[in-house]
Amino acid sequence: MRRAPAVAGVMLALLCAAAGPASAAEPPLPPKLDVQAAMKALESQQIYRAPGAVAELDEDLVRAGVSARTRVLVAPFTGRYREGGNYADGGLHTEQVYSPLKDWAAERDLVLVTVEGLDVGSSGISATPSTVDELRTRLAYREVTEPVLAAAHYGETRQKEGAPPGRPVPPVLAPDPGSLDALVARLRENPVYNDPARGVPIDFPVDLLRDKRGIGIRIAALPALTPGAPYVDYAPALAAAFPEDVVVVSHGDWIDAAGGGQPHLVSARDYAYGRFENATFQQGADISDRIGTIVLRADDLLGNKAFSRPQPAPFDPARTMSTLAPWVLLGSALVLGGGSLARWRRGQANRAEAERQALRSASGAAFAEIAALGGLVAAARKGTDILAAAAERHATASTMYEQATTADGMRAVTEIAAEGRAMLAGRS
Repeated sequence: MRRAPAVAGVMLALLCAAAGPASAAEPPLPPKLDVQAAMKALESQQIYRAPGAVAELDEDLVRAGVSARTRVLVAPFTGRYREGGNYADGGLHTEQVYSPLKDWAAERDLVLVTVEGLDVGSSGISATPSTVDELRTRLAYREVTEPVLAAAHYGETRQKEGAPPGRPVPPVLAPDPGSLDALVARLRENPVYNDPARGVPIDFPVDLLRDKRGIGIRIAALPALTPGAPYVDYAPALAAAFPEDVVVVSHGDWIDAAGGGQPHLVSARDYAYGRFENATFQQGADISDRIGTIVLRADDLLGNKAFSRPQPAPFDPARTMSTLAPWVLLGSALVLGGGSLARWRRGQANRAEAERQALRSASGAAFAEIAALGGLVAAARKGTDILAAAAERHATASTMYEQATTADGMRAVTEIAAEGRAMLAGRS
């Protein structure tokens, strides 16, 4: 049986429950999309921006890059599916939003690209980032021009390649001394700084995290960036100013984390966004929850033992994860051209059941391969480079096993463990 993958999220929930009602409060609901008003507007407008929409796109670039039969709906976040929310569950959202829009477009032979929050989809697929740069641009700038063009191109042509380019990826710059000093001063005064321009502030149980887990944290919550502006990376310089703490900087819905165990922080950040992709893009991210997931998971990676085997040193999860296409491991399935990934948004029941069966089978094979490698690692002679490399494969496969949610992801895990076994073949 697979171990529960969301350990860090559960632990954060316990921390927030202990912190009291203020820290556990639900974020405010976004406006609910008026589907009928949207369809009426799209009869005469190629791009309709519904009240409460947050995504940024270059409308001139989109109009120049799509055909006359394409429509683009930019809608608000849905909010988390729950009783008392805009939608009690995904089925109700499908009934009230997805199906009416799909039927409306089909009756008119139109290609409809929907942007719900930051989730971009068309024709049953959803265009999602495949690199950290693309993910940062989507979340820090709320920029969706390129995925809208990619989704429209796929809807019009059913081709994975050839979509027109969107805006260029903004450059990443170091902070200027004046801005950095001002932010350091604010974080010395208060470990959580919420820029007034951000809107909804971050409320995080800093003292409780320190008391319960011994982790000090400083959080700078900054507003989303204007498309085209450079990305100022404050996290490394702030970590140098606060060497005893983990430093988190949030631009909009994007998080940079820096501090001791930097590769583990990067790994945990990538895990959090991959694991909670739908909630981040479509429903609206709870940044406090994402921060807790990142910090607690990084702490677990630093201190715990994978399958009761010690992780070898040095262990660089950022490097090992980057070779595995992490967005594939964490739930994406279909590659679109132009650097985007897409997952089938809603498939038929038989396809979903086939995937579940494939995941069960692949999960069992992956677990067996990891267990076999663990036995070889335990029995092998110590102090060899081959053993260290094989132990790294074991630790990486164990971590990926907890994160993978698709059969393809599990098969990639099996391959990693098999590489370790091949290294130790014939050794004692």
